[in-house]
Amino acid sequence: MGVKAVESYRGAVWGLFLLPLALLAAGCSQDLLTFSPWQVRSTGTQAYLWGIAYGNGVFVAVGEALLVSPDGERWQKVTEGVCLADVAFGDAGFVVPECGPWSGVLISQDGYRWQRYTLSSHAPINGIAYGNGRYVAVADLGLTYVSTDGLNWQRANGLGL
Repeated sequence: MGVKAVESYRGAVWGLFLLPLALLAAGCSQDLLTFSPWQVRSTGTQAYLWGIAYGNGVFVAVGEALLVSPDGERWQKVTEGVCLADVAFGDAGFVVPECGPWSGVLISQDGYRWQRYTLSSHAPINGIAYGNGRYVAVADLGLTYVSTDGLNWQRANGLGL
C-alpha cells in the first residue's frame, strides 16, 4: 500500500525538497517519505499527492488533497476531493494551480488559509516553480506562463524566460 522505502509510482518521485539534515519526497502515494533513513509517515489521507513545497516554516503537499505540516511528520488536511497540479513558494507565498479545465489558482502566505482566484483563458497548468523573482508554470500544448504575483500571468514566448 503506497510508497515504501525509496520506491515510488512507476519509479519516479514527483516532488523533492532538500533540507540541511533531511529529504522530503512526495509521490503518487497517500504517504510522504522523510529521509534519515527513509521512513513512511502517514498523512491521514488516501489521496494521491504529487507536489510539495516549503516556506514560512511549513510544508505544503498537494494533489487530490491539500495538506500542511510544520515538520514533515505531522500533517493537517486543509481540503480533500480536489485536483491540485503542483505547488511553489515565492514572494507571493504558496501558489497552487488547479488541474484540468478549472483554470484557477490558490494562494496562501501561511499554508493554512487559502484564497482561490480564477485565471482567464489559460491552458491547464501541469507544473509550477519559483526562482529569480518569478513563478513559472508549464501547461498543456507546450505553453509556459510567467507571473511575479501568482495572479497575473503572461505567456512566455521562446526559450528566453
